[in-house]
Amino acid sequence: MKWGANKTQRMALRYQNSGGKTPMEILFNGNTIRPTETLESLGILFSKECIPYAQIEQVRSSVRTMRTLIRKNYRIRTEEILVRLYKTYILPKINYCSQQWNTGLEAHLRALEKEIENYWKLLGARKRPPKNIMSLRAQLIYNELKLMHKIWRGQSTIDFDEFFSISELQKTTNKHIEAKTFKHTFAKYTFAHRIHKYWNYLPLSTRNLSPELFKNEIKLLFNSKKH
Repeated sequence: MKWGANKTQRMALRYQNSGGKTPMEILFNGNTIRPTETLESLGILFSKECIPYAQIEQVRSSVRTMRTLIRKNYRIRTEEILVRLYKTYILPKINYCSQQWNTGLEAHLRALEKEIENYWKLLGARKRPPKNIMSLRAQLIYNELKLMHKIWRGQSTIDFDEFFSISELQKTTNKHIEAKTFKHTFAKYTFAHRIHKYWNYLPLSTRNLSPELFKNEIKLLFNSKKH
């Protein structure tokens, strides 16, 4: 593989109030590689403060762009058509690596939620999403529960014991798991810090279902009044 300076990204990190020196100059093929506020890898934007503001804004902007294109190009906008377009063009943008960029905070999700509300206003007088469409919050929690289920079953490259604590007794009962503590403040916005809050609501019988049955069970929960 040939490396190119034009595709090389650089980010300089330091602890808050560390008083570190100005980052050293780095040259690659005669080009100066300057530190940036964000860098992109596999379509995900990472911010130097380790809180994914840039990625959340990118998702919001993508949803707005697709809504504008659909509004301009589809004169007939029935519920069936809008649901199909939503699942094809908008939902994948929300789902992609959402476990990475979702912080679970109201303030971070409000603008994205507003864009989705604007999309469903294309329905006209009704202006509400169909009953079989999850809200943004429910969709994000659903995505995280699916990943947690893979970790729980040992089907993920993420090691359960690295991020969560559970006793042998808890593995065979409905006892709660706990997130391990991290010293960095940004860790409180991460998947591992918040998923146990949702996972602990699920009985052991649900946790031990096969992947397909687990997904169906979670969808039923979200469509019921219990959730």
